[in-house]
Amino acid sequence: RQMQTWIRFAEGWRIVAEFVDAGLSGTNDSRPEFQRMLTMAASDARPFDVVLVHSISRLARHLVILENAAEELERHGVQLASITQRFDKGPEGVLLRQIVGAFDPHQSRENAKHVARTMLENARQGFWNGSHAPYGYRTIVVEQRGAKLKKHLAIDPVEAEIVRLM
Repeated sequence: RQMQTWIRFAEGWRIVAEFVDAGLSGTNDSRPEFQRMLTMAASDARPFDVVLVHSISRLARHLVILENAAEELERHGVQLASITQRFDKGPEGVLLRQIVGAFDPHQSRENAKHVARTMLENARQGFWNGSHAPYGYRTIVVEQRGAKLKKHLAIDPVEAEIVRLM
């Protein structure tokens, strides 16, 4: 929604295609929608002049993949733009994009490290980290810390009976 608002009000562009590789890693370029975007950009019809991303890390989390895609788009007259990062046209903009692109994988690894540490500590304290409880259990809220609800697993009596029968 943020991108749609930005497109309509900040730039006056119109959306002609959306490319979403939900749940797939930006560390490789074998994503179906990523490839479809590059194919459309290279086609004779070229239905768009700009590929807009929230941040360039949403396009690729590997500098080589990012730069290959950016060069491919540029070769076909398609601009790469971000709503959160401004890169001037010209050599300075390319350099800045490369610097940001080089830091994105590092930031991703740092985020993963912090999430893993937090989840491990949460589990060490006896709280449930998952979203849905496994069959035979339910979650119960045992504590609230700010906006965070801390949960434990508890046996679900109805499902537990089915588990016993199995």
